[in-house]
Amino acid sequence: MSRKLIAALALLTTASLVSLPLAAEEKKERASKDDYELDVSASSTDVGVGENGTFSVVIRAKNKTKIHPQAPLTVKLSSTDGVTLAKAKLSREDVKKAEGVKDPDLRTQLTGAKEGEQKVTAEISFFLCTDAWCQRMNDKVELAVNVGKSKS
Repeated sequence: MSRKLIAALALLTTASLVSLPLAAEEKKERASKDDYELDVSASSTDVGVGENGTFSVVIRAKNKTKIHPQAPLTVKLSSTDGVTLAKAKLSREDVKKAEGVKDPDLRTQLTGAKEGEQKVTAEISFFLCTDAWCQRMNDKVELAVNVGKSKS
């Protein structure tokens, strides 16, 4: 074999080995919990009895996925007796609009009703997509809310 042919074969072999991880990544056909994050860090965790706070959940896509911008998106909320929620169900209409923000942030008001450790539970349904596929995702997140004495 000539040196040029050997060099060309070596180059092709190296290029194909380097592209193997990329091809495997592109062939992923199912989403997993590693492909998104549910972030409730903007939510109120301390409110007084009769005082208002905010429940917020941001759905953040990862690993070259995106939240489908027109597909159904719902958050069903429930809470313990010590917290009341302004809405029990959130949808696309409840996404906080902000310029340049691509991750949906769904919000509603919460109000402290009874002192003690309380909990808000959100059951979330959305579509996670790549250029090749879309998949409905269902997940749940809980927020601990401490309701203390009213400050007024």
